Amino acid sequence: MKISVVIPYYNQPEFIEKALESVYAQTALPFEIIVVDDGSDLPLQTTLKDKSVKVVRVNKNSGIAVARNVGVKAATGDWIAFLSADDLWEPDFLEVAMKERGDADVVYSDYYIIDADGKMLNVFKEYDAQNQVDLTIHAWQRCCVMFSAILINKNVFKQVMFDDDLRFGEDYLFLLKTLKLFEYKHIAKPLARYRKHPKQTTNIKLINIPNTDKEIRRRAEEFYENNS
Repeated sequence: MKISVVIPYYNQPEFIEKALESVYAQTALPFEIIVVDDGSDLPLQTTLKDKSVKVVRVNKNSGIAVARNVGVKAATGDWIAFLSADDLWEPDFLEVAMKERGDADVVYSDYYIIDADGKMLNVFKEYDAQNQVDLTIHAWQRCCVMFSAILINKNVFKQVMFDDDLRFGEDYLFLLKTLKLFEYKHIAKPLARYRKHPKQTTNIKLINIPNTDKEIRRRAEEFYENNS
């Protein structure tokens, strides 16, 4: 099975090389690596050391949902693994995810939390659902999947893409939609590293969470009605 790695990127030159190093260090190497430059001030193609990485540039900064969709459309693999430009993978992430996936369409894992310098802060264990229904009920309470620790069958994107107009919470809406149609599998082992730092989108957009959350739930409910 061929895995395409999609890395959305926007003005984070201090982290991107480390993210790529964690991909190169995989015990099961991907078929291709696609970095989507979401209109960075300094085009990534001019600064990236490894010229073999496929860089797709969005001319105007359009948000991570657009960047992910662009990456998915450019990918030629059977599976898509997202990695944020400021996050990292453990060396066995892809290998374990593929081995443990079973019949699932989406595989996700626990993860470590690190600071801007890469220092370990904590281990985050995702909710260990008993079944798909249990996971779905829990997901409606909060987003319980981190999208730098996820592997998705490309066929999923034939029915669900990220909502282009959402600047925040696009991953949560994608989670709720896909739980309606596709099987998820949780790996109870930290296989990625989520970096907390002042520049990340989560911090910048905190003020907008209440309204965004309401809109996400409205769209998800509409999706469920249309796919009942």
